[in-house]
Amino acid sequence: MTLGEARDETLTLFKDYWDANGDDVPVYYDDLDGEPEDANWVRITVQHFAGRQATFAQSGQRRWRYDGLVTVQIFAESGKGLSIADSLVQTAIEAFRGQRTP
Repeated sequence: MTLGEARDETLTLFKDYWDANGDDVPVYYDDLDGEPEDANWVRITVQHFAGRQATFAQSGQRRWRYDGLVTVQIFAESGKGLSIADSLVQTAIEAFRGQRTP
């Protein structure tokens, strides 16, 4: 799996869950210029880090492990935001809890 494929799979996992459970709050990605007009919105980014060999096998059969960081930023309407933000944070956590990708 390439880094791009890993990123896309991670974002799809989040987006599918969010679309079903995110209270119609829009999701934006790290290529957003400026800030949206929406009162409540979410930005998700994926960062990749250096990889390392995870197995000792013959050349061509070795497995590699790459770590990454998913950041979900919650933006909520001023004056009403804490309870809305708490709910959205819980939804973001549940999108990834217990999930695995190939």
